Amino acid sequence: MNLFFHKYSINLCQFKNLRTLRILNLSLSDIPFIQSSIVHLIHLVNFRLSIDSNDINPTSVIHINDNFLLGSHLKHVKLNLFVRTTFNQLNRNSSIEQLAITWCQLQELIHLLQYTPRLHTLKASLNGFIPDDFWSEKLAGKFPLRLNSLKLVIESISFDDLYLFLREFPQLRSLWLLLNHSEYLNVDKWQNLLEFYLTNLDQLDLTIALMKPISFTFTSPFLAYEQFNKSFWFNKGWQAKLNEYDRCIRLIVSNNLMPMIKKIRKE
Repeated sequence: MNLFFHKYSINLCQFKNLRTLRILNLSLSDIPFIQSSIVHLIHLVNFRLSIDSNDINPTSVIHINDNFLLGSHLKHVKLNLFVRTTFNQLNRNSSIEQLAITWCQLQELIHLLQYTPRLHTLKASLNGFIPDDFWSEKLAGKFPLRLNSLKLVIESISFDDLYLFLREFPQLRSLWLLLNHSEYLNVDKWQNLLEFYLTNLDQLDLTIALMKPISFTFTSPFLAYEQFNKSFWFNKGWQAKLNEYDRCIRLIVSNNLMPMIKKIRKE
């Protein structure tokens, strides 16, 4: 049985055999009801939740607890909440395999990943991170080993912190990143990450979008474009493209050349 509705108007506990649940245009005040009810949907596999954009403000926060993610059959979760979402109240392992989150901080995502051992696909928007002196030491061996596809939109996170985070996923096969700071133009650091840590990566989609005027922390987008097209990247089938607009410059590194390179290697 599948159930789709705008806002809850029924008692969810009546539908214990429910497999798919989509709740759209929810208000923030409804979150406690959903969290207390969803734990009773023991056959739930797919769960999607969205918040009414008219009911949020910049200071809104949603705290997700174990009830949201503990269903023994729950596999796919999509939280379109559009406000900061925290997971610090989680303390039990979840069986989810695919997760999409619209906004959380990196330390909150790190906490979540420690309780999702079966997760293989993750999409998230990350905004902000305040590391302590030993945070990188806390990462080792605590993330799901099955995670092979990672898609992140990054804002207000340093390249050093993102580097330490990504290197904990050597099993990754697909990585999609949208970044917006010139420090990410450091091609040498990307090559080091990919050559020594993300060695199993097949699919790469890296976009660095910079608003004009640009502060060149390391190098210019034009020089980075040239460096991204050197042999290391070409041999992996990754090609850089540079698009310049009136208000921004967008540097994209992706697998556009992969079919061509595979053909050349066969010949």
